[in-house]
Amino acid sequence: MARQSEVKAECSPAAVGSQGRRPFGIHLSAVVACACFVAGTMLAVLAAPALLPELLDGGTGAYVLLVGLAGFFVIVAVIQRHMGISLRASQTETPDQLCTSGPFKYSRNPIYLAFILPLAALAYFSPLSAAVAIGLYVLTMTQFVIRDEERTLRSKFGAAYEDYSRRTPRWIFI
Repeated sequence: MARQSEVKAECSPAAVGSQGRRPFGIHLSAVVACACFVAGTMLAVLAAPALLPELLDGGTGAYVLLVGLAGFFVIVAVIQRHMGISLRASQTETPDQLCTSGPFKYSRNPIYLAFILPLAALAYFSPLSAAVAIGLYVLTMTQFVIRDEERTLRSKFGAAYEDYSRRTPRWIFI
């Protein structure tokens, strides 16, 4: 096992979570995020019926959602570059090294945290729908994706991962 100082400085060239992989190479995190976005959008349409015409007409709300999506892709690209992963990567193997630097210094799941940006953009139409979609996303991701990944990392990196998880929150504050 690598010493603590070696673990801190390195990032893996592969993402974690092979057990989250689905058919066609789609990771469960993407399925969860899309489902939560659809649920949040449906709630927003119920709360603000003007949503559909505004989206179809290319109104301000459409741009807010596009900026949220673009922000997500930029954040993911920056994090993947930091990890040494190609933007076209569909790798989900267990990493060789524990990544604790850069954005991983503040959150153990910065890419999953980035998925919240498009969900938050729904607040333009309905703050309640955005809050419900974000809450559903965080709960579902924690229960069905992140806990499995944490078990894998704990098994592979032992005390180094335990120390990292004590220092760094799963999301931002929790």
